[in-house]
Amino acid sequence: MSDIIAWFEANFQSPKYNKMYHLELRNKKGIDPVLDMNYFNKTIANIPYTKLLCLVTDDTLTWDNHIDQLICRLNSV
Repeated sequence: MSDIIAWFEANFQSPKYNKMYHLELRNKKGIDPVLDMNYFNKTIANIPYTKLLCLVTDDTLTWDNHIDQLICRLNSV
């Protein structure tokens, strides 16, 4: 985390903690480990899935959320 903050400072940027998220990858069978990320008493939220370049990826690397969004878009057409 300190490397990320150093990059922001080197590029004259300030991190926006309210817009920062992390995606904790886990397996389908295992227990749900929860990693709390904090930096200077500011919590970085964990999200179950994210969209990157029109591809929806979830924390177990399955296609379920991506397929659901595709079905909604195709039904509207």
